[in-house]
Amino acid sequence: MPAKKIEIENAIKEGVEIIWLTQPARIIGHSRVEALELIKNKLGELDSSGRRPIPIPGTEYTLKCDTVIFATGEKASLPFSSQEHGIKLTKYGTIWVDENGKTSRNGVFAAGDVVTGPSNVAKL
Repeated sequence: MPAKKIEIENAIKEGVEIIWLTQPARIIGHSRVEALELIKNKLGELDSSGRRPIPIPGTEYTLKCDTVIFATGEKASLPFSSQEHGIKLTKYGTIWVDENGKTSRNGVFAAGDVVTGPSNVAKL
């Protein structure tokens, strides 16, 4: 699970049950969510990106539920050249902003994943 240790600890303290090495395969239901089909995983070989989960065939099972919350952080792709448009980037490739969200280009503001980078937890 790509999360920081403190995020995992806080989730557990708040009563979140973590089902390790398991991933959703499909949502089951007709007009409403009734269950998730899950599949267990094993860790693959360590490579430059870390260990990747590998689904284990035959380990599928269902978990009854009525709500599914998707929370994914995405690396933003800039639809423009920052150099051409005079917008400064951080060393992480995200858009640099001041405390008010203003970029290095006058009149241009930015927010969200394009500024913070992808996140593992939804922020309100």
